[in-house]
Amino acid sequence: MDITAHYTARVTQCEALIAYIFNEKSLCAEALHAGADGIVSFVDNGFTRRLRKNNYLAIYGDIAASEILCRLWHQRSLSKGQWTEIRNAVVGNANLAEVGFVWSQRLHCD
Repeated sequence: MDITAHYTARVTQCEALIAYIFNEKSLCAEALHAGADGIVSFVDNGFTRRLRKNNYLAIYGDIAASEILCRLWHQRSLSKGQWTEIRNAVVGNANLAEVGFVWSQRLHCD
């Protein structure tokens, strides 16, 4: 299977699981690209796009999730200690690894 077919299948599976259709399939493909092999090419709507390893999206996702959590923390007038507990529980490596593992099983990722 070529790399485009591989990522096209994974993007389709992801869209079905989250009930969302990506306008830019390459964004979903990049999010799914966690491999150590660096940059690969993906054809999306006739355009060849380079997929970087998902480090940039991972950082962006951490910041976006933290912003939402911070807003909820502030609205509820919780303590600084509670902020740390909530943030670590939701966007900490242990939780993200577990969530990633569960979704990889659902997507049958390699």
